[in-house]
Amino acid sequence: MRLVQNALLCGIAAALCALAVYSQSNLFLYGDATRRGRHVIWDPAYFAGLALIAGLAIGALCAARWFAASPGKAALFGLVITVGSVGIVGGVTTLMRYRALPRDPMLAGGPMELEFELRLPADRTGSKRLPASGEFDSDGRRVNVVRFSPEASRIVDGRIVLPGRASLLLAVSPHLLTAEDGDDV
Repeated sequence: MRLVQNALLCGIAAALCALAVYSQSNLFLYGDATRRGRHVIWDPAYFAGLALIAGLAIGALCAARWFAASPGKAALFGLVITVGSVGIVGGVTTLMRYRALPRDPMLAGGPMELEFELRLPADRTGSKRLPASGEFDSDGRRVNVVRFSPEASRIVDGRIVLPGRASLLLAVSPHLLTAEDGDDV
C-alpha cells in the first residue's frame, strides 16, 4: 500500500511539474502558453501523461528501494528525482527548441539586405506610376517594408524592371514579396 501511495505522490507531482515546464517553455519561446498549431488541452495533457507515467515508475522504484529504511526518505527521494528529471528534460528540450528558432541573418557580423529586381507584367506601360514600396514576408508573422527604386528602373525585353531592397529579418524560407500600387503588381 505504501508503494502505491509513494508512486501516486510522485506521479501527480511529475504531471503538475510537466504542465508548469510546458507552459513556461512555450511562454519563453513564443509568448504563448501552448505550441502553435497544437490543441490547447490535448497537447499539454500528453506531456503531463508522459510525466505521470514516469513519476509513477520513479515513485514505485524509490518506495521499493528505500521504504524499508524510512517512508519519508522514500517519498523525499522519489519527489526529488521525479521533479528533477522533469525539470532537466524540460530544460534540455527548451534549449534545443530555442537553438532551432529562426535567427536574424548575419554576414560578417552585419545585417543582410536582399537586393532584387521586380519584372512588371508585359502589359504594364511606363505611363503608369511605378510602385515605391511593398512588403516582404519572411516568416509568416513579421513583415518588413521593401524599398523600390523607380528612378533606377529600366526596360528589358519590353518589360519594366524595377530594382529594390529589403532587409532580411530571418534566415528562413519561404520568402514572399508583394508589391501593391493599385494595379495589383
